[in-house]
Amino acid sequence: MPQFLTRSSVRLLEASMDSLACAIQAAATPARHVSRSQDASHAAIIGMAATAAEQAISSILVQVDGDEAVLTPDGKFKTASHVLEDVTRLLSAAPVARATFLTAGVSDHAVHRRELLGSISSFSLLVKQRAAALHGGYGVTKEVADHTIHKVHRFLALLAQSQRIKPYLASLPDVSSAYSEPFVILDDLVAKFQKAGTPQQKGAILRQLFLVLPNIPSNAPDWLAAFERVVVVPVDGDIRLLVTTLQQAQPARLARLSGGGRAISVRITREQAALPIELQALRAEFRNIEDQIGADIAIANGRLSDGLLDLPPDRVMAGLFAMSERKLTEVFGVEDLTAHMAWPFIAAAVSTTGTSRPYWFLVRRVRDLGQLRAQLLRAADAGSRPALSQKLTSEVVAGIDAIERQRQLAPNDPLVAECRERNEAAIAKASRLQEAVERGLGTSREISAFAREAVTDFAIGFGSASEAWAAIEQDAASQSGNTAGLRTYWARMLAEATADPNDVTFLTNIVLDAALSGAHTAARQALRLIDAMRNGPSMELG
Repeated sequence: MPQFLTRSSVRLLEASMDSLACAIQAAATPARHVSRSQDASHAAIIGMAATAAEQAISSILVQVDGDEAVLTPDGKFKTASHVLEDVTRLLSAAPVARATFLTAGVSDHAVHRRELLGSISSFSLLVKQRAAALHGGYGVTKEVADHTIHKVHRFLALLAQSQRIKPYLASLPDVSSAYSEPFVILDDLVAKFQKAGTPQQKGAILRQLFLVLPNIPSNAPDWLAAFERVVVVPVDGDIRLLVTTLQQAQPARLARLSGGGRAISVRITREQAALPIELQALRAEFRNIEDQIGADIAIANGRLSDGLLDLPPDRVMAGLFAMSERKLTEVFGVEDLTAHMAWPFIAAAVSTTGTSRPYWFLVRRVRDLGQLRAQLLRAADAGSRPALSQKLTSEVVAGIDAIERQRQLAPNDPLVAECRERNEAAIAKASRLQEAVERGLGTSREISAFAREAVTDFAIGFGSASEAWAAIEQDAASQSGNTAGLRTYWARMLAEATADPNDVTFLTNIVLDAALSGAHTAARQALRLIDAMRNGPSMELG
């Protein structure tokens, strides 16, 4: 089977299925003892179901943006709420090319994306309930646990409608079709709420009412904060706010609700563990980039005022795309770029001879796209090179217009055609890497058994181009004699076969290695493709 998703995305999908299977099995297992605290009932089940939901949405994020997408700037894992916010924004906006894997083979892409968005709309409550379950041992009723399992299962089944995702969800565990309808559960919880005597009991039932509610109420920030607090500090104000919100959402069903109580001083301290991830170290050419950024911006803007173009050098552009979000913020001094800060580097990216450098990642950091468009048009008028002016207007400004208006580029747009062709070529190249390994046997391009295994793993989706290249470099270092030809050949082969954001550092190091000049074009084309698919305007690659 060809590799449709990245290894990290597949790992998260399989973990999600395992977590959901654990929840299903636990829900079907008889209680192991008579519980002395009903509050703890089914806490593990709701926790595992919510874990399955988080892992599934994380798989979407890493497929689009790479492994670092689920990490904070300091290298720790993002909270489930943060990941959910990122995926919600991704599904709400016009889809970037790397997000079209969600709708591969689906007849109506827009409807499917809306269904995915609707399916995860209640996950914001679910992940908060998971925190209550895992940190505080707070559970739910059997009916609510079953309802949650079905909700997560429906989301995974919805993902599996994509032809690129379906093969990886073939072993999705089955769930029983017999479970209580949401309104039946609501009626039962309302009855329990009326009998509840303490604020803790009322708060626990209110949380479950929200989990079962068919539609999430609007004006989320106020009641969502109360939803999170009420698990540990069930005060009158929060209970009243949640009751009012529920009544507005389902007035006929929940008209009998009422609430009250006094505060109980309880606090839970939550520590979030994180696994540090070290990326391949960049070469020395990156070390002084931050010292040049400010000067390049000032010079470019000053000269543009005189009607001249003086753009940053290519060596600066080579390093920017490989930087992490945190590093980019450090070198520019701000998280969001102004148009005057970004345009010199965008213009420099398309002014180079041959393959343009990545620049869409900078466009996405600019909030005032109108001002950016104006600056780029000024640069197009100031330039004495017709090819640069054409590129700025026909590709860059046209793409900015598409991003600003939340629309897709036309299927016949030159950028779409280029990305489609190169993406298909990368998939085809990856599928033929095993043949290249065999052809190299007995020649100057032969690599060790260890390196051959790494290349084969990459070809079938069990490894990355970066890992394969590391094995080849280790191989070359152990050999005597001139290995320039071997290194250049395999650098080019791997670069031609990848469009994975996780390989950006590998590709950048290839570009910066003068000894690998024969692989520079392939690496630059891969970097341009990754940038356009990940950060560029919405486009359908088929």
